Amino acid sequence: MYNSQIKQVLPNNAKVHANCAFVPAFVGQGFFANVEVEEEIDADEAREDIKKAKGVIVIDRQEDGGYITINDAQGENSVFISRIRQDISVENGISLWICGDAYKIAAQNILAILKQFLKKEI
Repeated sequence: MYNSQIKQVLPNNAKVHANCAFVPAFVGQGFFANVEVEEEIDADEAREDIKKAKGVIVIDRQEDGGYITINDAQGENSVFISRIRQDISVENGISLWICGDAYKIAAQNILAILKQFLKKEI
């Protein structure tokens, strides 16, 4: 919906990738990461690679409720990744929803997992 609305305002050749999420939570952290890398990256291949990372659980069914929420991650030791999609706003990009329990997983741990997956500096 956001993509089509934005394209009504911007030129037809604009590459737009819109994400929207709101999950009220007492504890937990979550964020979208839009990642651009030097070489071509495919969201389906990225999803399979991310599943191999230690301490990461991928819950990414492309249906209503097919993703993890911050509330679901409370009390868990793993990092959860959902909504792995192509980011069409850049040439070689993907978008990820990442969340975890705030008391057990600090932001630098989440970034370390992304660095390991991407084998790039963020």
